Amino acid sequence: SNGSIIIKNGGVIVQGVGQAIKNANINIILDNGILDIKDSTLFVNNSEVDIDGKIDEKSIADIKIKADRIPLPMLFYSFAPKELRNAYNFRSADASFELNLNGKLKEAVATVKAGLDNLNISDRANSLSIQNKKFSSEFFANKKDFRGKLTNQSLLVSLPKTRSTI
Repeated sequence: SNGSIIIKNGGVIVQGVGQAIKNANINIILDNGILDIKDSTLFVNNSEVDIDGKIDEKSIADIKIKADRIPLPMLFYSFAPKELRNAYNFRSADASFELNLNGKLKEAVATVKAGLDNLNISDRANSLSIQNKKFSSEFFANKKDFRGKLTNQSLLVSLPKTRSTI
């Protein structure tokens, strides 16, 4: 199969929110059974997402996706269903992650490092509030194994109507 997806300086503007995605430069080429993703980037607000890699004709993958401090409220208010947007105040949270996929697809090894900083979300009914200073995770997966490590700092769950805090 042959084909390509080329986006130059693309973006997504959401009415009432603004430009959710900007400066998208995506280069995906499919040529003779090779999927090649070259120098592809996009920005959520001013936070960059990089995508680069290849799956060759022998189904061997070498793909990397990396993002640093993606503002989740921007994505939430841009793409979440209206009922959710109307039910919650998503004040802050920045997500970072790095995904690597390597090896023959049937036996590929995936590693993921992900983090979430400064989470602050509550429902508009004032019955639930969640704050978290820092969350990080690391995962490894292959055909036979899945393992990971989670680390959390300063999680606070509050139920204001009952004056409860966890």
